[in-house]
Amino acid sequence: MVETDVTLSSGYKMPTLGLGVYLNEECADACKVALKNGYPIQKFSWIIRMIDSARFYENEVQVGVGVGQSGVKRKNIFITSKVFHSDFTYDRTMAAVKDSLTRRVLAYYDLYLTHSALGGKDARLAAYKALLDAKADGLIRSVGVSN
Repeated sequence: MVETDVTLSSGYKMPTLGLGVYLNEECADACKVALKNGYPIQKFSWIIRMIDSARFYENEVQVGVGVGQSGVKRKNIFITSKVFHSDFTYDRTMAAVKDSLTRRVLAYYDLYLTHSALGGKDARLAAYKALLDAKADGLIRSVGVSN
């Protein structure tokens, strides 16, 4: 049997398939339709309730609009985002998380990641520390590393 989600070290479950929104010019509609219709994958009888985004994609507002228009309760959607390496300082990462939440009108992210391995060790560690503190503040449920 194919697993439809994985349990993260935070204890939260993350779907193994989701809607990626990179270079999606009609992101709000794509999110709304995918969530409203369950984005079913018939082969596996999955219903997708995950949206994978990033600040670099510059469509966070559209994701928020699509989520809001979908009619699906926020607690039933797993939303990720990523901080870009140009914001890899403690203060800029924390500001990026708060800005992302404000722009999307969300109370929290299910998963927030560092987007790349660029920036140097000290910068990456500072960004990761900020993400851990954002988690402690209830802004993020899980923290991770991308790419």
